Amino acid sequence: HATDAPVLMFGGLWERWSPKGGEPIETYSIVTMDAVGELARLHDRMPLMLPPELHRDWIEGDGEQATAIAQAAPLPSLSWHAVGKAVGNVRNQGPQLIEPIAETGIAHDP
Repeated sequence: HATDAPVLMFGGLWERWSPKGGEPIETYSIVTMDAVGELARLHDRMPLMLPPELHRDWIEGDGEQATAIAQAAPLPSLSWHAVGKAVGNVRNQGPQLIEPIAETGIAHDP
């Protein structure tokens, strides 16, 4: 979670399209990028996280602006903790899924 903002905004794309002879469908995706900073020790990819001052530019901009924003967006101040494997199963629900557990198997810098 962000340490300096109540929510994180991820850069995303959406489109409404109609398959031949079908009803319109809305699709979306979250934009990802190579992981940087401390997140790189957890995974090789991360979502594009946008600070509040770039929200409107992302939503109202064109493809060229989106590329520029993605390349320049600063990494927000983040805090995280290890959670159990149950969080990875969509069938599991509840706040207990994000309660901290002892870290195991995560490489730390010496």
